[in-house]
Amino acid sequence: MVRQSVLFIIGLLVTINRFTQAKVVADLAVLDQGEIKPIEPRTDAPLPADRYLTCSYVGDPHLLPFSQPYSQYWCKNEGWELLLSNQYVSLYVLVHSSSTYQIHDYMLIFPEPTACTTGSSSNPLPCQGSGSPITSLQNGNSYTHFHRTQDLIIKIDPSGSYYNIYIWQSPKLVAESCGVCIKWNCEREGLWMTPNPVVPKLCDLYINAARERAAAAVDKRVIDVARTQCINDMQSTFDVHQAVQPAIALVLQDGIKELINGGKDQQSAFEKIESVKEEVFKAAEATSNELLANSGSICNDSKKCLVAFNSDATAKLAVKKK
Repeated sequence: MVRQSVLFIIGLLVTINRFTQAKVVADLAVLDQGEIKPIEPRTDAPLPADRYLTCSYVGDPHLLPFSQPYSQYWCKNEGWELLLSNQYVSLYVLVHSSSTYQIHDYMLIFPEPTACTTGSSSNPLPCQGSGSPITSLQNGNSYTHFHRTQDLIIKIDPSGSYYNIYIWQSPKLVAESCGVCIKWNCEREGLWMTPNPVVPKLCDLYINAARERAAAAVDKRVIDVARTQCINDMQSTFDVHQAVQPAIALVLQDGIKELINGGKDQQSAFEKIESVKEEVFKAAEATSNELLANSGSICNDSKKCLVAFNSDATAKLAVKKK
């Protein structure tokens, strides 16, 4: 038995040396369906009585786990990590760090009934045809995948060369799942540095524009975590668009929570979010650009400066990438 274990470990190391990280992750994803045991949700926070629970992994990256949807954690785990896995899906993400941590790649695997895989380095539309377990909705560069038989929705939302990930699952699936969305080793997040005074003002402009255009009232706790995430990301990157995009998404998605839980017109609700998102950018753009113009040059230690944001130019770039 010991000799077999040693040979297995040697073989695994050889495999790691021969194949890329993405291939190793794909191999692990096949194994984990039979070998990874579900991890029970944390018992210190009762699960809400909604049809869907949510987990978000966005920005730098910030984790809002299933069991604590209004508590935000800052994760600084570099390399490939398992975000979510259960009988119906496995989702891996690759986090790189330079001056900040960001999700640079992902691998999304649906094992049944016909295994299909997608990732940022491959076709983002994973499964098609009548036998597919997934219905996929594309809006610009964003993809939302709906499972046909389970209460399971996964949204992959690119932001420049990075990715923001949002997951909706039933409490039953959450109890049968493992990964960072279930159990994490990340520090609780607050405002971790004193921001430039203009940064919170910029975040508030975009977040308030999103709140005013949301389909329904937005929970104040969502506003709070969106604001914290936006301020921290903008102060660390000095990139207005990348900082406000996940914050806007969190606010608008909370506005369609009842529609998602109702199970009707879910795709229409997500389509509406994408069109409203453009309205939010345009509504806040003039005021934010005026604020920046009146504030003079605002740059960080790396000599990167806050610059005016052009939503029309960003939309054209997204279409070009598509």
